Amino acid sequence: MTEIYVGKVNVTNNYVKFQGMVPKTSVDGSVNRKERKKYIAAINHLQKSGAISSQKAATFRDLINSKCAHMTEADDLYLALYEELTQYIESPAFEKIEGKKAVEIKASLAALQMDVYQALNIRGYSLNRQEYLGTSSETPYTSFKANDETSKIAQKIPLDLNSCQLDLSTVEGEKIAEDGMVDPVEKANNPRYKKGVGGPASFDRNIIQTDIRYDQSRVPGKAADDWAADLP
Repeated sequence: MTEIYVGKVNVTNNYVKFQGMVPKTSVDGSVNRKERKKYIAAINHLQKSGAISSQKAATFRDLINSKCAHMTEADDLYLALYEELTQYIESPAFEKIEGKKAVEIKASLAALQMDVYQALNIRGYSLNRQEYLGTSSETPYTSFKANDETSKIAQKIPLDLNSCQLDLSTVEGEKIAEDGMVDPVEKANNPRYKKGVGGPASFDRNIIQTDIRYDQSRVPGKAADDWAADLP
């Protein structure tokens, strides 16, 4: 069976639980109606636990509820949501979730993080290691840290999540390649990331790593002799 990790945290059982909660879930970078309700509950938990502000929670709920997922203008919001989810799951707070719905909340958080990770893979996002904005202490043995710049950039998106309309007064226009055609590979707005031609992460492997700092099949601590090769 494929094992799924977020950094050093094994979320395989959480993911399996989510499949039981939401039959025929695909977790493929898009959000269907049945997944949406669980994902909103996960975001609500992040807000109630103090992990994210009420403003961020409202924006993330709007993103999950919107039909703008296919629009590249929503990419920065996906990056911000990805960072908050990854940071939370790798923190002690994730394991300490308690209450009647603890199992369900953990499952929903893990599935949402995977869904957002898949969405970013499909869009071609990867860590720009040369311009990485993490701290010098953020090694394979520490938890992922959300970056303030990512949230600041996400707040400036010119996309109305209700109407899926752009505020054209703030948009510079499409990037045009040298041959005059629209360039399908655009530079990421956030220097922490780079953007290229993407595709979903494959489940045809023993391990899937959804912490963007590492290679997809790498788990920090399991191969300590070569961890330096995966440093940002």
